[in-house]
Amino acid sequence: MPSADVFKDIHAQKVNVETTSAMDSLFINQDADARGIYIDSEATTATNYALEISASQGGRPAMLKHNGNAYVEVRGGGDAAGMLYVYRNLASADTAAPVVTVLQDNTGDDQTAVKVQQDAPASGVWIDHNSSAAGDGLLIDKAAGSGYGIKINTTDGATRAAFLIAGNGPAGSNGYDGYMIAIQNNDTGASGGIHIDGAGTNSAITIDTDVASTASTVYGITVTVDVAAGGGAGAGIDLSSFSAGEITINFPDGNASTVDPGSANWEDGWINIGVAGTLYYIPYCAGS
Repeated sequence: MPSADVFKDIHAQKVNVETTSAMDSLFINQDADARGIYIDSEATTATNYALEISASQGGRPAMLKHNGNAYVEVRGGGDAAGMLYVYRNLASADTAAPVVTVLQDNTGDDQTAVKVQQDAPASGVWIDHNSSAAGDGLLIDKAAGSGYGIKINTTDGATRAAFLIAGNGPAGSNGYDGYMIAIQNNDTGASGGIHIDGAGTNSAITIDTDVASTASTVYGITVTVDVAAGGGAGAGIDLSSFSAGEITINFPDGNASTVDPGSANWEDGWINIGVAGTLYYIPYCAGS
């Protein structure tokens, strides 16, 4: 039967196992409750690895297998599944944790837990979420602190948006379904929903609504304010931070608006409105 040649290189102080037949070069059968292989390396140079595997003829370098339904493979650079492939196909009764866990457990360490550097013209991270049942495509559980749940930095002079959501708006029974972006603030304190601080020369918010059907009225902005019983007065839009002489609302040419107080309790004043970039003062009457 085929066999492997085992010899000791005295000059290099190493053991060589050379096999030219289609068989395992080294087989270790560990039937006891102990390690199968233990390597104790005293090397001090970073590139003198405790274990180095070279597979340059098309074979994959390594596989770490629990069973046929859970394993990790190190593959070649041209493999369609990637160089590092982590696979699991087990029912929920046989699992108790994610497929991959990265745990940075030292609270004094100030380094990033996971870093992806993408120098090629392709996505840095791609999440393909195929489940139609419950489950989020991306879930971030952020503890209280000074850091942000998500922070996106783009270089000065970037020609693309820092954040883009493209797709079809979902439909559902929840109050926040049916929208491409939904923000649910559960804090009943003084926190707000959205804060935009723009330093550029473009609009802080631009809304372009293209109505596909005239069967119903579609608004660019809909504001609903629900004031709890015993609460203070609610306001749909607050423009009180503007100073005299500043444009609060800018209308295009050709639009007009009328105000009918309809009440004996009324007050009048002026509203600063810009029409096509020109400031006008419009009197108003407000009844209660």
